[in-house]
Amino acid sequence: MRVLFISWAWPSHFYPMVPLAWAMRSAGHEVLVATQPAMTEAAVRTGLPVALVGRSDDTLSEIRRIGGPQKEDNRFRSWTDLRRFRSLNAQLYVRLAEDMIPATRALAAEWRPDMVVFEPTTYAGPVVAAELGVPAVRHLWGVDFPYLLREFDDEALAPLRARFDLDPVETLGVATVDVCPERMQVPPSPHVPMAVRRLRARYTPYNGPAVMPRWLLTPPERPRICVTGGTSWVHVPHPSQTGRIIRAAATLDVEVVAAVTAEAAAQMGPMPDNVRFARSLPLHLLLPTCVAYSSQGGMGSIMTAVTCGLPQLAAPLVADQRLNAERLVSTGAARMVLPHEADAETIRSHLSALLSDPAHREAAATLRAESQAQAPLSEVVEELASLPRPGRARRGAAVAGGRERAPRSAGPNGKALAPAVAAGEAPDPAVATGKVPEPAVMAGEAFEIAAAAREAPAPAVNAGEAFEAAVGAGPGSPPARRGSRAGTSRPARGLRVLFTPAYGGPVPARALVAAAWAFRVAGHEVRFAATPAIERAVAAAGLAAVPVGEGVDMDAALRAQLPSAQDCAALVTTQFHKGYGPAMYVAEELAEGEEGATPWALAYRDALLASVAAALRVADTAIAGTVEFARRWRPDLVVFGPRGYAGPLVARLCGVPAVRHLPGMDFGWLTEAVEAAALEPLWARYGLTGPDMSGTVTIDPCPSALRAHDGSPRLPVRFVPHSGAPGPLPAPRGRVCVAMGAESWWLPEQRAVAGLVTAALDDAAPASVSLAEALRGSDVLVTAGDDASLLTAVMAGVPAVVLPQLPEHAWRAQQYVATGAGLAIPPAELTPDAVRDAVARLRSDTGHRPPLRHMRAELEERPTYQDLVAELPGLLGVG
Repeated sequence: MRVLFISWAWPSHFYPMVPLAWAMRSAGHEVLVATQPAMTEAAVRTGLPVALVGRSDDTLSEIRRIGGPQKEDNRFRSWTDLRRFRSLNAQLYVRLAEDMIPATRALAAEWRPDMVVFEPTTYAGPVVAAELGVPAVRHLWGVDFPYLLREFDDEALAPLRARFDLDPVETLGVATVDVCPERMQVPPSPHVPMAVRRLRARYTPYNGPAVMPRWLLTPPERPRICVTGGTSWVHVPHPSQTGRIIRAAATLDVEVVAAVTAEAAAQMGPMPDNVRFARSLPLHLLLPTCVAYSSQGGMGSIMTAVTCGLPQLAAPLVADQRLNAERLVSTGAARMVLPHEADAETIRSHLSALLSDPAHREAAATLRAESQAQAPLSEVVEELASLPRPGRARRGAAVAGGRERAPRSAGPNGKALAPAVAAGEAPDPAVATGKVPEPAVMAGEAFEIAAAAREAPAPAVNAGEAFEAAVGAGPGSPPARRGSRAGTSRPARGLRVLFTPAYGGPVPARALVAAAWAFRVAGHEVRFAATPAIERAVAAAGLAAVPVGEGVDMDAALRAQLPSAQDCAALVTTQFHKGYGPAMYVAEELAEGEEGATPWALAYRDALLASVAAALRVADTAIAGTVEFARRWRPDLVVFGPRGYAGPLVARLCGVPAVRHLPGMDFGWLTEAVEAAALEPLWARYGLTGPDMSGTVTIDPCPSALRAHDGSPRLPVRFVPHSGAPGPLPAPRGRVCVAMGAESWWLPEQRAVAGLVTAALDDAAPASVSLAEALRGSDVLVTAGDDASLLTAVMAGVPAVVLPQLPEHAWRAQQYVATGAGLAIPPAELTPDAVRDAVARLRSDTGHRPPLRHMRAELEERPTYQDLVAELPGLLGVG
């Protein structure tokens, strides 16, 4: 299904939704984020497709007037005071909705979502969902402050309804994704007449792009306390109590890490020697190394600390932070200090108690266990997918000019979202009646059952049977189908999963992003070993990058291994026409031994050995850094891409499985024997023998028609498009979409070819947004032939003209053309007329449509990454 996530421009309200958006993607659904232009950078850096709606108004002055720290104790003393606060808040939220609704309606008319997920104060979400007749799902940050104020909403929203001629808007949605532990959540209120359907979800921290500094890899010499003042209120004038807390903490025998912005650090002035400033460091990387935490009481800060089991000191500045702090204190896991109490001695006393009183640590550990017992987001996605459509509201329904559209299947494979019913089985009552039955287990019982299940031993898994079920009976068997995971047990604990992409540029890293997020939203820890060339690509997808290989210019090294542009064009043209047949012949000859091999086969081997050896010399420091990190972090599983040479090495050293993840077409079997020979000195340095680049099992997102080789066992998976941190919509689109790849060491040549194409065609435009979105409305893709572009085009049903620029493109181009899904023009034959002719042939000839439909259908029937991650630990015997 298509899921529209919507938030006004306030990152702390938007960030908690990011993991659910990635969980949706990893389950095979399409996702689009709608937000105001002021949050463009923060939204784009999640790696999700983004559309801009409304204007970029400065809301800070309004926030200062409404919710700034104006009262001595920040506590509303009466219901009348609370009503006034809600009225003032609603003025802001209504104004934001008035700004966002027109553009969001237009976006929804074009994109046609099947579900809208909104943060609780973005009223444009439930409004547009009601007009579309699709479920509106409210996503909480933590403590449900808006729920307590629900009775005031009808009055507050009256101006909005009058302006847009709306029926009453249900601001609680049809369901609420609740990431707050139940014991910490607000109790039911007699002032809210309706019940709230809460889908209890395990909190998955997302605190922005994440690069782990090297100092964080070394255990601290003294207990570490983290202090932050948050980011949402950093520009709102208030007494600088964050500085007082940092100085008070520094009087203890601890290391203090001040996680503050550069602006806030500059305002605080000099600090004691045991204070370290950590600017723009995501909390979910820092807090696992700490023993206590102090914050202003924002829910993103509190909930991240809850997941780490830390006792906390909350120093709230505004009313909702006060409520958050009170609910946290009620669990025994925290203490609270109010602004008028926040002198140095009081702060020091609270922090000392958090460190010395075991009751606080035990309460924090219990709260963490309760949070972990809630369903991972991968399971919540299944519950959301089963929500019935509420039916379209009539009054004010201006979406798509009031035109009804046929109900679109909610499932990404074109099937209904309801669970499949086998012949002779009774249908699910929720499907038959359109009503969702109440759960038969009370919340307390559910927690006890979940806790018992986590303590019980995992059922034995026959790896051979599981593997056969996942990959089918053999190369010619149909792909495994996606199914319910109702009987799948969760791992007894979250795994640590280390990803090691190839070191050459961002493209190999992006191929692993969907799998990495699937592990994260299933409750596992994920780290990427990232060289400077790929660090930004990893962080821009919201994943944790561990820097390795600092000081190595991978782009220059890779460029130096290639011939000149002219010679490279001749080589690519020759390889395109000859295909990989000669390389396959060489591989087969060498497999029989050197004695019978022809001289040119041996020369080919020697050249390849020299190339791999050169790559290893350049990557040597990166491999050493990956090994060093792995020995400290102790991963349970390693996932590596082709030429991610550190992956199998680290897995062998740590005694854990190594999973190879293909970016698309697999030509590694042609060179694996030579690569193994080249890797022997590296492995010997670490006391190992028998280098293996095939791994324990291979994850394969490539349709069988594009496979060059079917000999190795594979786990087929549905491809998820990801093209980095895309620009936001709206953006120029052409009927011909031009995406010439992102190999950073070959960009000048790729840009030159892209310029030739756009000059040759009147209706061509470069893909300035995510490629999947850029292909909407396009009828032809022009690409260099990277795996991601070709597979994205397959999923979009768009034929491609491939213009191979590098030797690795040539084989892909030939394999792709052989399916009948498109055409290719090698470099020596590339002219404007050739491009125009190829595009015209694809537009006039419908012969490419059947192979595209066949490949897409195969991919859509495959297990999703969510399915794969649920089964993989049992298959590999980890966790």
